[in-house]
Amino acid sequence: MSSLALSFHDVKLNPVPQQDNQIWLTSRELGEALGYAREDAVNKVYERNADEFTNKMTCNVKLTLKGQARETRIFSLRGCHLIAMFARTAMAKQFRKWVLDILDKEVGQPIQAIPTITLEQQQAIKDAVLRKAQRDKRTYQSIYHEFYNVFDIPRYQELPLAKFEEALNWLGDGWYQNKQPNKTRSQYFESHAINAASHMLWVNAWWKCFGGSIQMLNPTMASMINDHFADGAFCAGLVLGRNQAQKINESILLQLPYDLDPRDRISFFRQR
Repeated sequence: MSSLALSFHDVKLNPVPQQDNQIWLTSRELGEALGYAREDAVNKVYERNADEFTNKMTCNVKLTLKGQARETRIFSLRGCHLIAMFARTAMAKQFRKWVLDILDKEVGQPIQAIPTITLEQQQAIKDAVLRKAQRDKRTYQSIYHEFYNVFDIPRYQELPLAKFEEALNWLGDGWYQNKQPNKTRSQYFESHAINAASHMLWVNAWWKCFGGSIQMLNPTMASMINDHFADGAFCAGLVLGRNQAQKINESILLQLPYDLDPRDRISFFRQR
């Protein structure tokens, strides 16, 4: 696979040969494909979200560039896709689709969706991480980073359902297993959950439109806020279901076109 000649629009991509025979791209070429002007833009995106990546998605290698050996960060296709999820360029959406098409060809068949843990189980993982952090006197970020590497996932919400018990055992948490689950769920509660999920999609769309301004004021705070919006929107999609979430997002885009580049977005709001 690494010998394939690839191009995205007018950008020629040169896969970096690796022992796993998968496609790996340099951060510079990835940034060029996404439409970034600065060569270090992708590295900055990665540094802000490093805990989301596993060692199968990115690594540093020594490459000879312009006659000099340099330490260069490279990304697998799955790593490229995750970078594109965080990117806010006009090309990011098209690039994500392009990467998935390449992944389909690389695997040889369409990628099958693996059942992931439920909302309740996601909360159990979060609680278990916090308890482990308190027991081991560690930061919860370091535990998440190790957790992602052990289970080869970019975020805890994507933990396969079949690995839930194993994950709790790894976290050393027996509280959830001993808890008697309450399986009754009133229609009243479900109605509020669906409404809250719908509002969360709107709030996340607002952040995608205007979060860049807060990023300029305080990048650290913006990065922290972004995680809450992104996780909230992800959970909202699980509550609503794929089709309903897609319909709501299509409606949102008519009023909050976050998929436009910043200049077109400004023109849109000035005409409202």
